[in-house]
Amino acid sequence: KSRFGHHQKVLIVDSCPLNAWYAKVVLRAALVDARTLHSALEPSERDTLVNEFNDPQSTLRVLITTYDMGSVGLNLHHACNRVILTSPGRSWAQEAQAAGRALRVC
Repeated sequence: KSRFGHHQKVLIVDSCPLNAWYAKVVLRAALVDARTLHSALEPSERDTLVNEFNDPQSTLRVLITTYDMGSVGLNLHHACNRVILTSPGRSWAQEAQAAGRALRVC
């Protein structure tokens, strides 16, 4: 992660898609490159978005998703070590899994 220097990336996780959209709007208004990983994206678009987020040369700094979208097979630990949970999940396990998107023990 040192290759990212002080430009670490952030994952924001919310339980409500509308809140995720609002967070994106606010961050983009503040000139922060933020995008939302949501269910309306095609699988190839999701893969492209995740790859861009994991790319150290990318300007994408904040990825916003919901607990349900980011639950399985989403590996963001290459670029991200900060996770912000903006609302509680349905269970502690769901919150732990969301935080685990950015933490992998090898």
